[in-house]
Amino acid sequence: MRIEMGNIEEVVNLIEKRWGMFLLERKLDYLYQFLFGLSFNEEQEINTYFWNNFHDFSVNYISQKRANYSKSSDNWCYEIRNVCNNEEEELELFFAIFKEFMDYFHKIDKVYEI
Repeated sequence: MRIEMGNIEEVVNLIEKRWGMFLLERKLDYLYQFLFGLSFNEEQEINTYFWNNFHDFSVNYISQKRANYSKSSDNWCYEIRNVCNNEEEELELFFAIFKEFMDYFHKIDKVYEI
């Protein structure tokens, strides 16, 4: 499998399995900064879609799963950190949100192919 560094989906899937190849420590803040760097590859349509929509998707996901939640920033990393108790929980929540986000992206992508 060839990984293109600009494709956020492929990279996130690989980071989930082998985070040490990409991140200094297994922390959501480091993941956020790494993915932010990938966002500058405008040739990858998914990167633009990710940065334009992932925050709102995260807020909606969290509000459906957690009682008494209200949006507090425009940064998905902060939103996730705000509702979790530790770094491991933060990453688990990120990967859960990301998987649903990508499922949604692929459904939309198929509609546009038709």
